[in-house]
Amino acid sequence: MMDHILNRPAGLCLALLVFFTGTSAIAAPVRNKVLEEVTLQQDNGQPVLDIQLSFVFSYLGHFPLDEGRELRIRLKPVRVAPSDRKSVFARESLTPVNAADFAIDEVVYEGDVKEGPRLTIYFDHPVHYHVVPDADYRGIKIFLDPSD
Repeated sequence: MMDHILNRPAGLCLALLVFFTGTSAIAAPVRNKVLEEVTLQQDNGQPVLDIQLSFVFSYLGHFPLDEGRELRIRLKPVRVAPSDRKSVFARESLTPVNAADFAIDEVVYEGDVKEGPRLTIYFDHPVHYHVVPDADYRGIKIFLDPSD
């Protein structure tokens, strides 16, 4: 029966369509991004910049320690999915909604710097902050001084 269907051009096209559609449904997703989500939230009246990454990382430190116009956070990728490996060495940026209300210009992931991957947060003016890596090793919270 199948031989009879495949001998017809329409049947062959249909069989190929079913085969390729079924195959592509199980293919791995292509993401190629590191910054999964960058949001501003409130925690008891204090603004918090929440940065979620697409890979597991180690937090190596940040500079300046508690105030600046630019905050650099050093990261070390620990576990990266095959679909994300190229993005670890790339550069991308996001600006959260309402960023201007909290003096944030931009959040930049820089995977192409000599010292290794880092996040850089640019502010409009010097801001006091407190940096806390998430317990799941996929995010960082930056608590901002509401008076800045």
